[in-house]
Amino acid sequence: MLQFSKSDINNTPEATALAADVTVQNADTLLLTGDVTAQNVVALRAKGEAMIQSLHSKSVINLSGLCSANTITLSLLLSWLRFAKRSNVSLTISQPPNTLFDMARVSGLELVLPFESVGR
Repeated sequence: MLQFSKSDINNTPEATALAADVTVQNADTLLLTGDVTAQNVVALRAKGEAMIQSLHSKSVINLSGLCSANTITLSLLLSWLRFAKRSNVSLTISQPPNTLFDMARVSGLELVLPFESVGR
């Protein structure tokens, strides 16, 4: 029988592919990268909320670094937008993957999520 430690599992290509991060760029942009999953969304939410407090009053969430998009990603964005509103920060979403925008449109969230207009 094969046995793996938790560190062995976390170092697999599958675990690495699921890695995601959020960072601040230029004091007015959050950059979300990687794959947002059920396993990492809580940590991403908390990290993003801490960063939102330090952003300018008009800032951007840049999604150009996302590897994939899913309903968990939409939920994360909605959570950050609610938090930003309470923190008096206005956020705009830039460079969403087409699949994320399509999911938002199908569910009616394109009217709620402040996507930058770029010929959509």
